[in-house]
Amino acid sequence: MADQTRIPLDYGTAPRKPFWPRSWIVRVGLLIAFGSLLVDIIIAGRHPPAPLANTALPAATRPVAQAAGAVLVRKVNRDGSAYTIVEVDLTRATLRLFWKKPDGERFARFANVKAHVEGNRERLLFATNAGIFDPSFTPCGLHVEDGREHVPLNPRSGSGNFFLKPNGVFIINAGGARIIDATKCDGIRSGVRVAVQSGPLLVLDGSIHPAFKPDSDNLRRRSGVGLVSAQHIVFVLSDQPVTFHAFASLFLEHLKCNNALYLDGVISQFYIPSDESEPHDGDYAGILAVTETK
Repeated sequence: MADQTRIPLDYGTAPRKPFWPRSWIVRVGLLIAFGSLLVDIIIAGRHPPAPLANTALPAATRPVAQAAGAVLVRKVNRDGSAYTIVEVDLTRATLRLFWKKPDGERFARFANVKAHVEGNRERLLFATNAGIFDPSFTPCGLHVEDGREHVPLNPRSGSGNFFLKPNGVFIINAGGARIIDATKCDGIRSGVRVAVQSGPLLVLDGSIHPAFKPDSDNLRRRSGVGLVSAQHIVFVLSDQPVTFHAFASLFLEHLKCNNALYLDGVISQFYIPSDESEPHDGDYAGILAVTETK
C-alpha cells in the first residue's frame, strides 16, 4: 500500500493578506476564469463517459486506457505485484479466435490479425495469445473458430501446465462465455462459436485449483481469462512473475470470478491500441481478438 503518512503543514508566522485583490482588472480576470470553469463543469456533467456495465473492479484500481466502450483497461497492484486487467463487454463487441489464414499460413502476430479485421471493416479493440501450443505452433487442445473445430479436445495426460488436471475449456456460444472442466466438454459442443482448451483451470466453481500452494517458489509471468458473468469477461496479465496461487486468488477474491482459466506464461502479451509503451507482439498459434464493426 502507498505510504499515507500525513506531513504537517508549516503555516508560518507572516501576517495574512486579504484574499480579494484590490485591482479591478485582476478582479475581472478572476471572474472570467471562474465563469469558464463553471461552463466546463456543466458540460462535462451533461455528457459523462459511459462506464463498462457490471464492472467488478474496486475503486482502488487505476484506469489506464479505454480502447472503446466495450473494453476497459486497468492496472491493479495486489500483494506487491502489478497486473494489467482488461474487461470485455460481449454485448458491445465480438470475441473471435484466429490461428490460420485461408492459405494455411498462421496469423502468428497481432499486427496480422489487425490488418485482417481492418480489411473486413472491423476495428481491433484488444488481442492476446490464446491457449498453450506445441513446437509446431499447433494448439495443444480444442480449438474452435467461427463454429469450425480445427483441433479436437485433448483428454490425454502428460507433463507441463496444460496437463495439470483439471484443465479446462473457454467457450463462447449463443448464451455468452463459459469456462468448464475439459472432461465435461463433450455434452455442450453444439452451438459453440469459439473454444480454447488450456490448463490448468485457475478457479472452478469458486474453488482455487487444489495443486496451487501459497508458498510455492514457481514464479512466472502469467495470463488468464475469467468470467464475471456470461457477457462480462476479464483477461489478466501479470506484469511480474507470480505464483499460480496468487494469480488464481486475484481472479477469485479481487475480480469475483468463480471460473478462470490459465492461458499461457512468459510469452504472453496484450495488444491494447491506446498503449504504446510496451511491445505488443510475439509469435503465436491461436490469438483471441475483440473486434467491433467500424
